[in-house]
Amino acid sequence: MFKPGDMQAGYRAAWWNNNAARTRAKPPNMIFCTEANDCDDDKILDGASNKTGMGPCLLPGDPDETNPLYLKCWWHESVKWKDCEAAAECGNPVHRFNNADYPEQPNENSSYPPRCSSGLPSGSLIVDDIPNGVTPTGQPGHTCGTSSSAGTFAFDFAASNGTYPGKIDLHQIGAGYGDHFWFTHTRKSSDSDGARLRTTGTWTLGKTLNQWTRIMIHVPDHGAHTQQAKYEIDTGSGSYSRTRTVGQERKANTWVSLGVYKLSGTPRVKLTSHTLDGTGDEDVAWDAVAFQPLAAKPKHIVAVLGDSFTSGEGAGSYSTESNKDHGTSQWNGCRRSANAWPRKLVVPGSSESLGQISDAWGASAELGFVACSGAMTKNVAYVPSGNSPQRHLEGQFHEVTQTESGVLSPDTTLVMLTLGGNDEGGFAYAMQECGGLGDCSADSGFLPKYKAVVDRMVPDLRAVMEEVARRAPNARIVLMGYPELLSRTVKCAGSLYYDGSEVKALADLVQYANAGQKAMADGLRAGGTKIEYADPVSAFVGHSGCDDPEWINKFVLGPNGDGDFHLGDPAAVPAACLWGVMGGKCLSRESFHPKDAGTTGYAEVMRQRLLAIGYQGTP
Repeated sequence: MFKPGDMQAGYRAAWWNNNAARTRAKPPNMIFCTEANDCDDDKILDGASNKTGMGPCLLPGDPDETNPLYLKCWWHESVKWKDCEAAAECGNPVHRFNNADYPEQPNENSSYPPRCSSGLPSGSLIVDDIPNGVTPTGQPGHTCGTSSSAGTFAFDFAASNGTYPGKIDLHQIGAGYGDHFWFTHTRKSSDSDGARLRTTGTWTLGKTLNQWTRIMIHVPDHGAHTQQAKYEIDTGSGSYSRTRTVGQERKANTWVSLGVYKLSGTPRVKLTSHTLDGTGDEDVAWDAVAFQPLAAKPKHIVAVLGDSFTSGEGAGSYSTESNKDHGTSQWNGCRRSANAWPRKLVVPGSSESLGQISDAWGASAELGFVACSGAMTKNVAYVPSGNSPQRHLEGQFHEVTQTESGVLSPDTTLVMLTLGGNDEGGFAYAMQECGGLGDCSADSGFLPKYKAVVDRMVPDLRAVMEEVARRAPNARIVLMGYPELLSRTVKCAGSLYYDGSEVKALADLVQYANAGQKAMADGLRAGGTKIEYADPVSAFVGHSGCDDPEWINKFVLGPNGDGDFHLGDPAAVPAACLWGVMGGKCLSRESFHPKDAGTTGYAEVMRQRLLAIGYQGTP
């Protein structure tokens, strides 16, 4: 790496004038076997056993294995098999730095500068990854000075036959918070190598805390890639009772909240190199941990789960860790938007949105946002249909199942989500079928086929809601439905492939799905689950695709961002690139999703629903 974004070959191979000369870089087999060293080259490849004395080495003359010269061919002569000068048969080196046309590059002081000041609220307690009072070496112009740490950090390595193999894969870099962080590579705990190489880092605050506290981790702008960094939290009891799994690849020196906890004692935070899909390729980093004491429990501890209609797909400004690495096995298209409706929501009794409070580390709310574009019910929790998530594919992208992320707990006051439309490709395939040749509305089997998909989805969605309620027993759960995507009254270029009857058929499918979801939620509530349903259809009437003002995108060509569909992406839906093959374009993930104005509309629907059910957060 020369500088961010500039990767060049670290090993530069020599070159030869022709293949024959390159092949002859290795000396011929016979060249070190001559009379000069008592070697008979006729016997090298004759297949005879050396034990019979018939091998190529002739010393000694009898098969005396105790003789130190037994079957040895000592060589101490000069040898030549290529003409480097006259025939130019030898290799030509390519020097890394030859001080002529390729000099050593200057120090890039602008590359990966450390974060020297925390930028956290006053009173926050930071435990660094190096001891208090230590000055890291740093880079010229980058030095942050002496470390100030409010606690200790220590490593623990798995032992193997009296050694600690994980130490050889532990590295440190002058960057991140305070100009220093550690990293190693992720491994599976179930693999033998993973068990031997396990590395665990633990931050311990140097004092006791007996109050509600926000815990944050600092991730560096490079050297941190895993999407499954599982932080274990000891709230002061002496055991690790809580967990929070986050993606570390933020590509910025930034703080990430692990949530708010009631601490009673000396808190600790632990992170190991073990992940569910660790292969030794992904970096996992240990930097600093911060504790922000709060005067009381935040009134709103909110968990946001679900699919693209909750993640904010279509509204732009996607977080880096959820919009990255197209064309690689580490592709993430969860696309959590800064403009998503849960972030825009102003909960009852508040004057600021959840996003504003969260970004300012406010004391009145904590937001756990794990929704993922493309998510199916099986990506949120395990479901009775038997479908198991493939973590590297659409809807999960190497992230853990949403209910296992740690955002749900007995402290949670509110859970919000949209979910179900992606099961079996339901809505997407219906849109494609109606947008193709022919009239889907004229097909008597069209609606029954997709209504059957909805009927199979609802029991799985019920199981997800039950799991959410189990993990967050004190929370109000609000499941939001889907709007009609295209205007029933206005035709425009964006709906060119859909005639009026097809638009109505698609709208009928949305209404059917929403009705099924509402009936399921009503049934759970009748059984004691604190779940409500919010239907956005009426709010979006006059604002669907082609309406004015329009809240929903129509066809959008991509890719728009690293997480969007690209030709050749390992997890891309092939059909997404069929309509835009000209110029390598694909149908963007943003197509037929709420745009910025639409997420504002969604937020208002949720606000009204929360007012109607009397949600107030923590009493």
